[in-house]
Order: sequence, then C-alpha cells, then structure tokens
Amino acid sequence: MENRKHLVNRIEFSSLDSEISVQCIIPSGNLTFESTVLISSQWINPLLMHFQKTNPEYPLDEQIERILFPDGSTFYCLNTEDLPNKSIDWSEFLGMEKQPRKIRA
Repeated sequence: MENRKHLVNRIEFSSLDSEISVQCIIPSGNLTFESTVLISSQWINPLLMHFQKTNPEYPLDEQIERILFPDGSTFYCLNTEDLPNKSIDWSEFLGMEKQPRKIRA
C-alpha cells in the first residue's frame, strides 16, 4: 500500500497564487527523499487546522512569516522546524474535494 505520511518542512503560498508549495520529506521503502508538492490553495485552511490541532501549544498565526509587496500581494511561509509534530497523513484529506461548498454572493 502506498505510504501517504510525510514530514512537512515548510508551507509557502502567495495571496495571488492558486497553488500552495509544501516542502516535505517522503519515505519510500527504506529510503527517504525531499520533495516539493504543489496543491490547490483550497487546502490551506485544512492544512493549517491540522497543524494547529496536532500542535496546540504552538500558535500558528505567530509562526507564519508574512512579506508584503508593493503591488498589494502578500507572501506567506510556515516553517515547521520548531513544531513537535510536523507529520501529515494525506489519507486524512481524501474525499474533502468532494464536500459541498457554500458560495455566497
């Protein structure tokens, strides 16, 4: 069975991008390798909620670095180096893309 558990090192995203960059360590058999996974920006809240729930003693809003650009955009970076639990099991998120969304006008 495919291993879906990864150790996340860093999450980066911009207020203008439609993708999030997740830099992680991926185990594969007896080996591990570092990789960058690009996922849709709709996953930012579930990802942040996961890390806040698994690391309640670390307020994530204080851990996220923000860089403001003159054009009004913002770049965000969460370095998970200090988090005691930085693993994520992607199978927890399966099926979430099929959940109904509220759309407000």
